[in-house]
Amino acid sequence: MGFRDELRRQALDARARQDSGAQLQRRTVLLVEAAARELRQSLLELSSHLQVLQPAAPVRYRLDRQVVLDGLPRQDFRFDSRRASVLDEDVLSHMHLSCSVRSGRAVQLGKDFVNEMEQLEARLAQAGIAYDREPVREAESGRLLQMRYAFVADVELGLHVQCDHAQGLLRLRLHNLDGLETIRCVLPPADVDNARLDELARWWAGAPHRFLDGLPDLQRTEAR
Repeated sequence: MGFRDELRRQALDARARQDSGAQLQRRTVLLVEAAARELRQSLLELSSHLQVLQPAAPVRYRLDRQVVLDGLPRQDFRFDSRRASVLDEDVLSHMHLSCSVRSGRAVQLGKDFVNEMEQLEARLAQAGIAYDREPVREAESGRLLQMRYAFVADVELGLHVQCDHAQGLLRLRLHNLDGLETIRCVLPPADVDNARLDELARWWAGAPHRFLDGLPDLQRTEAR
């Protein structure tokens, strides 16, 4: 076999591998898209139903020792999704479902110690609460005596889904469904079935659920 024949054979082998890889990648994209569409339809219907029902979940949100929200209804459900082009396919890029737990309570708190300030600010940030803070200082020395906080004690809940077509996965990030915490996990396309979607609906409705059972890369991060 001559040198040019050897180059031709190597090129044909490389092209076959490239074609096989491209076909596999396109198949992965389409599998993720099919699962994402099913999840999107389920979330759309869920947000519509829960907006009417406004379920009161047995969840306690402790913003501070003096500020605890308990058993309040979930309301103001909102859903959004975005699309993108992957391998010339018009596919879902990400989607987001959110709602609020509203007490409407205007709160004013004073904190004397740095660790208490940091803890309160971390919990307010996790809850999605905007706040004002004002330092109280000693008139003569300017020494900080206290930090005063003012905010409305409402909590934001959310589910963000990132469609990872390259890895063939749906990446989920959930905020504050079971308390002041963020949960991250991976949802394989094959797991997007009626049973799993029912468990997700139960979770959002405040009922006992098993949505997270068996999902890979599960991480929980609680507010301090």
